[in-house]
Amino acid sequence: MTTDKKKIWMIIDHPWQLSLAVAIRVACPTSTGFNLIISRHKYWKFIESDSYQNHFDQVLFFEEPERAHNLKGVFQFIKSVKKLRRQIEKLPVGEDDVFLTLSYFKYVENIVTSVFSRNKQIFLCRGDMRGLVHKKLSDILFSKEFWITKSGWVHYLLLEPLLMLKKRTLFYWIKGKEQTHETSYSAPVELLYDKVFVIKSVFKKNLEPAEIYFPYYLLRNEQKQTGERARIVFFLADFVRNENYYNKISQILQNLRKQYQGQYFLEIRLHPNKLNEFELVNCDGWTINREPGNAEQYLIRHASEIALAVSHLSTSALFAASIGIPAYSYHRCFGFNSNFLQRFERIFADMPEEFFMTSLESFPAPYATKPVTPNEIRNSLQKLYSVL
Repeated sequence: MTTDKKKIWMIIDHPWQLSLAVAIRVACPTSTGFNLIISRHKYWKFIESDSYQNHFDQVLFFEEPERAHNLKGVFQFIKSVKKLRRQIEKLPVGEDDVFLTLSYFKYVENIVTSVFSRNKQIFLCRGDMRGLVHKKLSDILFSKEFWITKSGWVHYLLLEPLLMLKKRTLFYWIKGKEQTHETSYSAPVELLYDKVFVIKSVFKKNLEPAEIYFPYYLLRNEQKQTGERARIVFFLADFVRNENYYNKISQILQNLRKQYQGQYFLEIRLHPNKLNEFELVNCDGWTINREPGNAEQYLIRHASEIALAVSHLSTSALFAASIGIPAYSYHRCFGFNSNFLQRFERIFADMPEEFFMTSLESFPAPYATKPVTPNEIRNSLQKLYSVL
């Protein structure tokens, strides 16, 4: 089935990509129709659907096939992909429609772009992912830091070619006590998409031609929601544990309390994976925030009320800074493994030096570097809109 009116099909998976999709839609200067394809993630149960449903003509959820880890899993994966392909083939995609991918390494996206390979396809790549999104097989095989699991080999050598998927993936683990893993495409993304844009921090000056700014600021809510005094928010993050992990978080929380109690309302925002994690730290003087929605929705809703956004690791600090909230991270103070630490150094690469706390006793200081203006953000988006 096809339609005559050109549409943009945005593909996302994790809820962090939702605000990016909404901002791109809201700032679009034309009346082009936008549909949203979502590869379902467990965190979607925490998202308020009213915050995004009205921005899109259609919002379609698809179940992500589960990776195969044994022989039974192989047959189940093949069955799931074939079922998903039949569903996707029924989408009302016109020959002039464009696919805009914000998703990474998900099979829903892989199947969509394989089924509709003749349509224009654009990929938005976060700056910190640019060096990870593609790795050659030899990059992993001859590295002392990585190894490919049996599941990774089965998908790369058997399942993805057998199912005629456009993209072949390399799923590999990174050596270190934190036991983290990554996925990369085995081919350069420039060969997999018609156009690739890299999304950069609002603190980076002089963008390259294929770079655009994070557009989150365009969603900022300037209306104060309560009559309370300004707040400081600490974001817990469910990523890793290391020696004295919770004691270090407690130390940060209590240092901040002594510095700011009475001047600010102190609030802890929980991670959806660990809603009871606050019981493991010393939260004296802090209030637990349980508002619905994810961190991005919370920050947008309370942008004008939040004086500081602080975390030991959460990437929510990057989002906060992108919408004009002074944000700070203590991740350099925890003694994380170098491979794990480098992951977050990449994410925060363009942040001002004041963003990086130097010790557990450090306190936030004003940024010396100012972010770009909303007009500069809008202007950068014109690069994207010109090819849609």
